[in-house]
Amino acid sequence: MAPRLAASPENNRIYNLYLTESGKQVYQAHTAFNQSCQEATFQLLSNFSLEELEHHLMVQRKLNEAYQDDVRRSRDYLG
Repeated sequence: MAPRLAASPENNRIYNLYLTESGKQVYQAHTAFNQSCQEATFQLLSNFSLEELEHHLMVQRKLNEAYQDDVRRSRDYLG
């Protein structure tokens, strides 16, 4: 079943999209699954000290800088 589409009462150029009942179920299941994944991740990370997490963040920031530089250089190289 397609999502419900309705024109906005304030502006007829804007359409509001509404989930179907099955779409709502999928959204709720996804939200619950995402929450359980986050809780599991936080539980795993709780085994690290604050100092270890800070060290990881420093390394991750440098990796992000390197990736951004790679993207910039690829644009220059490929035009």
